[in-house]
Amino acid sequence: ALVHEGECQGALTFASLEELGAAEVELLEVGRGIVGTAVASARARQQTEVLLLESQHLAAELRRQNDEVTSQRAELDRKNQELVEASRHKSAFLASMSHELRTP
Repeated sequence: ALVHEGECQGALTFASLEELGAAEVELLEVGRGIVGTAVASARARQQTEVLLLESQHLAAELRRQNDEVTSQRAELDRKNQELVEASRHKSAFLASMSHELRTP
């Protein structure tokens, strides 16, 4: 089994027509550890890439929403300014009409 940090990463089989010596067995054990680490590293890199893409997607969505909120805020400010101007005109009109009604 290919094991990295106590977690099985996969299986590796090896066959030999001749009996292996202690040095060959030790070399295979070391190689098994190296391959297990490489497999775990490749999986971690793949997960990192997936998370990076997801993060980039979320950042783009956040920018889009921020732009939308900014646009809506500008529209609300414009509408508010129109309301202030309309209120000012109404007050001026009422003041003028009040004056006209009081003076014969």
